[in-house]
Amino acid sequence: MCHEHLALVKAQAVARLKKEYASDIALYDEGELLLLEMADQFTEGIVGQFPRLFGPAK
Repeated sequence: MCHEHLALVKAQAVARLKKEYASDIALYDEGELLLLEMADQFTEGIVGQFPRLFGPAK
């Protein structure tokens, strides 16, 4: 996912330099969704490592 994110950032930068703004925006949106997925995976990993700290709410 990190490599995919970096590729999107590079493609977005190239699109912006070429003044292809519609593509720039689409790539930004795609990157944002990817980062949200990464955040979810990080959260799952942390909760999986420390399940007692993230038990049911009281």
